[in-house]
Amino acid sequence: MKRGCSTKAQTQKTKLLRLLELLVIYVAVPLLFYLKYIPLHRLLTLFLVFGYCLTVLLINRNFKWSSFSLVGFRGWISLLLRVSIATLIILALTYFIIPNYLFVLPYNKPMYWLAIFLLYPLWSVVPQELIYRSFFFNRYKVLFRNEKVMAVASAAFFAFLHIVFNNWIAVLCSFTIGLLWSFAYLRHRSLLAISVEHSIVGIILFVVGLGIFFT
Repeated sequence: MKRGCSTKAQTQKTKLLRLLELLVIYVAVPLLFYLKYIPLHRLLTLFLVFGYCLTVLLINRNFKWSSFSLVGFRGWISLLLRVSIATLIILALTYFIIPNYLFVLPYNKPMYWLAIFLLYPLWSVVPQELIYRSFFFNRYKVLFRNEKVMAVASAAFFAFLHIVFNNWIAVLCSFTIGLLWSFAYLRHRSLLAISVEHSIVGIILFVVGLGIFFT
């Protein structure tokens, strides 16, 4: 009896600690950065959180590192479909909201665009996807009974991260695409595939012009 009570108490303690950790990483850090209480560049802040999450995963024996591989991945058609739909939406939003910015970046700032093309996947995409997909779904499954609810929560926190850009378009777009990526990750469990998709969509975002809301 005592053993059962002890196990239950330990489980409750684990859940409480995980909840506090979740609130710090996914709520407190973006909010404090938005309120300018964190005197660091946002990429450095992202890398610090990424470093913590990666360290936790490294010592977690239950995490499947096969998610960093594309071996056996069969979701290419759905990935291309999501990228195509995202591209059309990005084109439409840019055309109707900021038509003057349509395809401006590659012409006016080709070196800046080239830097985004080369560095964005590693500096921004991989850290975000590990934090908001791999780490989130592995670390906080003890807090959710339903994976679908968990996917929505992941997308919501991913959107909340984008308050640092101080505009509703970044938040709304991030929630919408975050939903697709969270459910895609649940289905295929491939961090690398989602990172590839995120990179393609992000680069298209900046090429077309909507990336101005993400800077």
